[in-house]
Amino acid sequence: MEITRRRLMGAAMAGAIGATAGIWSPGVSAQALADKVVKIVVPLGPGGTADILARLVAADLAAALDNTVIVENKPGGGGVIGALSVARSAPDGLTLCLANGSSHANAPAIQGQPKYDPVEDFTPLGLIAEVKLVLVASPTMQADNFDAFVKAANGRTAPLTYGSPGVGSTGHLMGAQLARLSGVPMTHVPYKSTAEVSRAVMAGEIDFMFDNLPVALPQIRAGRLSLLGVTGEQRDGEFPDTPTLTELGLAPINTPSWFGLVGPAGLPPAVTQELNAALLAALSKPALADKIASIGGAMQPLSAEAFGRYVERAYSSARKAAQENQIVID
Repeated sequence: MEITRRRLMGAAMAGAIGATAGIWSPGVSAQALADKVVKIVVPLGPGGTADILARLVAADLAAALDNTVIVENKPGGGGVIGALSVARSAPDGLTLCLANGSSHANAPAIQGQPKYDPVEDFTPLGLIAEVKLVLVASPTMQADNFDAFVKAANGRTAPLTYGSPGVGSTGHLMGAQLARLSGVPMTHVPYKSTAEVSRAVMAGEIDFMFDNLPVALPQIRAGRLSLLGVTGEQRDGEFPDTPTLTELGLAPINTPSWFGLVGPAGLPPAVTQELNAALLAALSKPALADKIASIGGAMQPLSAEAFGRYVERAYSSARKAAQENQIVID
């Protein structure tokens, strides 16, 4: 597993970092969208899990649609900027969004006046995968487990600091919930991207973060990040000594990161059906399933309707968490 993950991460990151778009060419036939360019907007920065997954899926999606699929990063606002651009696009199936927990649950949940409704302003197309999240700390904290982390925090006069790729991102909301559940004072420090947050944690500029396992994995292995906890019902097979967040008494935040595909509201039923069928065809490819699994993802293909209910539950849960933690921005 270690070799497979490393090889995939190297290949995926090489194609993602420093790029704003990737292009795949068609293979087999489709219908309404044939011979047209479909764009997947990733509302988060290059090199992150959302970006990696979008680029992995795009190749097989292009083959299923018989056209070209491009991937464009449009980060900012915890996913709001990119998602809003898709919500405002023409409902023709040519502009899609790589929806995720930040863009379609947490960010709009904390806004006093959300710029869009993640349920009403989009057409769900399908869930791609769920990915484990990890709680990682800076080595400067000298804490190799959660108890040592809390002890170090309680021995300081200043609050702990944690970073995220923007106000309203998954990392922001999870950090706020961790502060409430643990009783440890913590201060949120927003950055523009997950990569920037990770560098700040490794350098000791901030104390910890929540990150997707695929992105944090190389730094954990290299000892540049201290792994304290992981989401999931069971411990991760590669880190059997690391407890789940539920084992640490943090059950309310023991939820995975998730990624799916949506279009703007009002997509014609035929286009919705075609895109969902193409996505399911892509996700049925054993090679793609292996690649997603090798970066810590659990592929979860769903119908368009089932994914719509999934997003609705995630948004409802995020709004509850925002209220409980009193996180509201104008």
